[in-house]
Parts: sequence; structure tokens; C-alpha cells
Amino acid sequence: MTQLNLHDGRNILVDDANKYNTMDTLVLDVESQKIEGHHKFEAGANCYLIGGSHTGGTATMNEYLVKRSSKDNEVLFEDFGTIVDHVFVIGDANLPLDEVNA
Repeated sequence: MTQLNLHDGRNILVDDANKYNTMDTLVLDVESQKIEGHHKFEAGANCYLIGGSHTGGTATMNEYLVKRSSKDNEVLFEDFGTIVDHVFVIGDANLPLDEVNA
């Protein structure tokens, strides 16, 4: 078993950790906390921008640039680029998602 550490402080135990990479997105069932889906952080992924001048927008990732220095890694889109911390992969979903009533 391997423990995955998520961006919001949650930890999940999985049997096959080789299937997941840093910056990938997991789709969780809210009630059971079980993994329902997985979106890879790679070129072609649909992304939601959570920081920078394009906050709230979506774009398709063209390239992921890993810097071999103390500079932030970058993600390039068709018309712009941003640092990796501003990008959240959402898979095939288009935002806003359907509203969920509690």
C-alpha cells in the first residue's frame, strides 16, 4: 500500500501507486472518499486555471516545461503560459460543472 497526499490535506491509501504521478487529478466520491477517476497532468489535458491573470478560465495544455533550476516549472497553452501551481487538470469536463444541491 502507498499513501497519496492530496492538495487539500487528505491522504488516500492505494494499492497501485505507479499509476499516479505528481500533479495528476483524482476524482473522489465525496461520501466514501474512494477514487472514481484519474486525469493525467500531460499535454492535451483540459485545465482549469486557479491563479495568475487567467484565473477562472479553462485551456488545453500544450506543453509542460520542467526547469532544472529554482525557477517554477511552466505550463504552456496555445496563447499563453503560466506556472504549474496555477493549473488544475479537469479532464474532459467543461466548467462550470452542473450545480449540485445538498
